[in-house]
Amino acid sequence: MNKIDELLNKYIDGELQSDELEEVQQLLKYDDNVKNLKALRIVDNSLRTLEEDLAPVNFTSKVMKTLSAGSTKIKLSKNYFASTINIVFFVSILVILVYMFSQINLNPSASGINTKVNDTVNTISKSMLPLLTFFNNKSVMFFGSSFCLILLLGAYYMVEGHKTFKRRIESLPGK
Repeated sequence: MNKIDELLNKYIDGELQSDELEEVQQLLKYDDNVKNLKALRIVDNSLRTLEEDLAPVNFTSKVMKTLSAGSTKIKLSKNYFASTINIVFFVSILVILVYMFSQINLNPSASGINTKVNDTVNTISKSMLPLLTFFNNKSVMFFGSSFCLILLLGAYYMVEGHKTFKRRIESLPGK
């Protein structure tokens, strides 16, 4: 609120000193200030004619009780479960890719691929041979399958835990 509006409000309320009253009279020589005074009088009259609604009995105590009940803080602990699930998912994808590479027919004479592609495939197959033999092992495949099952179970429990947490949040007072 600027100084002119403050002076005009004091003028409407009858709270001006004599020096301020002279200043307002000088301000009212301009049409813009007269329009502001009229607008402020309309607002003042509207506010004075508003009916007051009484607050219900024990309103303050009810509000304070609701506030104190809703002030329980939910302590969120650091949970590395989601990060672990993401890492497991990434490793599972790598295992699947390695398995897919192990199933590719790397015999260049059987395929009709040009020689540069055959050379590239041979180079990759020679460099990945130890990794491919590792993942062709039956115990590694069993471990990978078990790992995927654990991953699926973990995802299920994570979703269920999220649903439970959401229900608890929604059941808090004031929600």
